[in-house]
Amino acid sequence: MTPTKGHAIVLGGSISGLLAARVLTDHFDRVTIVEKDKLANDLEPRKSAPQGAHAHALLSRGRTIVEGLFPGISDELVKGGATLAGIQDVRVYILGWRISFEDSDRVLAMTRPFFESTLARRTSALNKVSVLEETEVAEITGTPDRATGITVRDANGTRDLAADFIIDARGRASNLADWMKQMGLEGPPHVTSPLASCYSSCLYEPEPGAPRPRLHQVAKFEDKLGVLIFPVEKNRVLVSLGANAIMPMPKTQEAFLAYLHALPVPDAYDAVKPLRALTPIAHSRFSASVRRDYHMLKRLPEGIVAIGDAIASFNPVFGQGMTVAALEVEWLAKCLAKTDPRANGFAKSYYAGVKPIVDLAWGLPDLEARRNNPKAQNWLIRFLLWYTERMQKTATRSVYVARTLLRVQNMVEPPAKLFGPPVFFRVLFA
Repeated sequence: MTPTKGHAIVLGGSISGLLAARVLTDHFDRVTIVEKDKLANDLEPRKSAPQGAHAHALLSRGRTIVEGLFPGISDELVKGGATLAGIQDVRVYILGWRISFEDSDRVLAMTRPFFESTLARRTSALNKVSVLEETEVAEITGTPDRATGITVRDANGTRDLAADFIIDARGRASNLADWMKQMGLEGPPHVTSPLASCYSSCLYEPEPGAPRPRLHQVAKFEDKLGVLIFPVEKNRVLVSLGANAIMPMPKTQEAFLAYLHALPVPDAYDAVKPLRALTPIAHSRFSASVRRDYHMLKRLPEGIVAIGDAIASFNPVFGQGMTVAALEVEWLAKCLAKTDPRANGFAKSYYAGVKPIVDLAWGLPDLEARRNNPKAQNWLIRFLLWYTERMQKTATRSVYVARTLLRVQNMVEPPAKLFGPPVFFRVLFA
């Protein structure tokens, strides 16, 4: 399909918004990003990204997609201090030490501000892209059948911007569903998966001349307590604790280390104890994963679609959010390549393709959310919980199971692979 002429607007300078803006430049003459704060810089998390202080990793599948949109960005991030790591570079303890093996899948571990600011700089530099910072979306304009623009508000007042196509990348703050209801349309069904968690993170540095610790993921499975240790840019180490929300969040370094000491193996504690804290401990809470099922609606307005957390947001502990955003942007690119986004039926086709992407990331976390809630369990759920726990144990001994689990976690393979005969029989009879 030849490029669509006209003006596209992206609501939100989030990761999904920046990636979507890049795709839109292949199809529109002008692309405007409207961001209520400022675009990311590499020092501080954005106000609209409260999880920005915690550990972030771009999974293997997501890295491949982002590299396709911004060639050379992986090397740029690594040169800037991000860590490109395979399973052989990471020490993983979940019900035992994960067996090590050589594998081609790689994740990028870094601070979110560094990744997001690199994306923002690369996207802002594109000829067709302009950015309106510290600008609010006051209103979406249009009819029940089609969005035709937005009203924005900044320090100089309000003004209207016409658009041929709009992407809503405002995350959980998206009010697209509210606008649809104001237009007399039905809003999307909301589905929640409660898994109340709290997160605490701190940046450290080693003593002069001392090496940084390698990547660690250590979990106390039964208590939903875990830690990620990431070597990140500027010779720093980012340490993120995740815990059940009923546990008090550590306010001091002594309390932070006490959490590490409570883990089933001493390796994480031993890795962090010699380090020097550079920042206060950052905290955030997460109550539930949420999805808005736009694909279920019979009638959708054309000219606007949601993306990223504006469709579904996931518990950060599973590390899927950035890769899900990349997968949705990849699907958006395919839709734009074959159909004019102004055509009737575009929104329905787009959301139909987003559903399996959200499903891909929803299933296993939703299952884990039921582990400590007997009322949410039937015989099948109880079996699957038993099976997935046993699978983690098997991954300490079986390279085949560990590799398959890794590829599913990297969103290279679908979760169904974990229940195929080669894995199933190894798990049952290991």
